[in-house]
Amino acid sequence: MGWKQAIPVAAFGLAFTASMPTAVAFFPPVPQPGEVVTVVPPVPVDPIVVPPVPPVIHPPTQPIEKPVCTCDNPGTPQSVPEPATLIATATGLASLAGWKLRKRK
Repeated sequence: MGWKQAIPVAAFGLAFTASMPTAVAFFPPVPQPGEVVTVVPPVPVDPIVVPPVPPVIHPPTQPIEKPVCTCDNPGTPQSVPEPATLIATATGLASLAGWKLRKRK
């Protein structure tokens, strides 16, 4: 890749990166100098006590029956890939095609 191609790509990448907003959803905002930060202690939660459950004892004369499955064919699982998987696949296939076209020359 020559300089004539690399400079516009780098300028576009820099402009794209500089124009993106900060990711405050993942990280809390950094306080500015002189700003007072207040830390609120967490509220103590009472522990939840679960009483013990007595075991269920079946009399020996009653056999435990297994539930009978009445479904004939549950079918095949149906799922849709997430959009990031589709985009990554398309990008990989496009780069592979570009590499093959370049090798052909």
